[in-house]
Amino acid sequence: MTVYFSKKQLIGALVVDLAGNIVGNVEDVLLVSDNTFALKIKKVKEVKVEAPDIEELKKMLIKSFSRGWGNPKKKLEKEVSRELGLTKPPTDKDILEYALYKGIEVPMKEVSKEVVATFPNILMSDIKDIGSSPMGVCVLLAREVESSSGLKGITSESDIVGKLVIDAKARIVGRVKELAYSAEGLGLILCREEKITKKELDVDQLLQRLTKEKSLRNLYAIVKRDLSIPKSRTPSSDEILQWAKEKGYPIPERETEEVVEVLLENVVPWSAIRCIGEVILLNVEVEVKPTSS
Repeated sequence: MTVYFSKKQLIGALVVDLAGNIVGNVEDVLLVSDNTFALKIKKVKEVKVEAPDIEELKKMLIKSFSRGWGNPKKKLEKEVSRELGLTKPPTDKDILEYALYKGIEVPMKEVSKEVVATFPNILMSDIKDIGSSPMGVCVLLAREVESSSGLKGITSESDIVGKLVIDAKARIVGRVKELAYSAEGLGLILCREEKITKKELDVDQLLQRLTKEKSLRNLYAIVKRDLSIPKSRTPSSDEILQWAKEKGYPIPERETEEVVEVLLENVVPWSAIRCIGEVILLNVEVEVKPTSS
């Protein structure tokens, strides 16, 4: 049975090639001709670049102003403002400009920077399957499009823990939580992140309701009196809740979303692994259920 996806569902989908390499994410769906489409891919890479170490620079400059009387930091700020003609306290950018103007060697540090890599559009004929799971939509390609060293030998759990696992129907099953061991070999214990909705007592809404009848100051005074709270202390949220419950006030609730890690019931045998790259591709379909716990 063919599963169809809307354009909205495909935008942001993870794109993986047949060697387990992450190609990127779907940025747009383009109509090519009748009954044919292509995927525009966006891949954000993290690269290491050198950047001025402003904190280290400030330490160096403050140290150079530590001779004599006065606060060295204040003296530095005054000197930077004078040299650059500033009317406000200097910013980090101003201090860097001052150091470059004075020919002071600026210390550097390695930082991570995200860059968007260009990638050719993926044609419909390049797609093996598209799958969906609680972890999102995945497009599995029918060929390898990113260079890969193929299956790597696993020498420790850290080599594999945390990797996404995608089944033969392009469904993101979960992430590797840890390895499992048996007389027949290894297995993968999986987990996935799920959003759950919780109800919690809304103290802010309660205060709004209570202060319609009396001022916040008067409310605090009454709560302190009834609960024997010292006059010098402001009642806590828990104490206001306690007081409202004792007085029979209805307590408003609000819904909040929380991301929790759910352990999956099935253990995936090592024999089900097709290849290990940036993600793990399986050669079987997997229906996994959360554990009852």
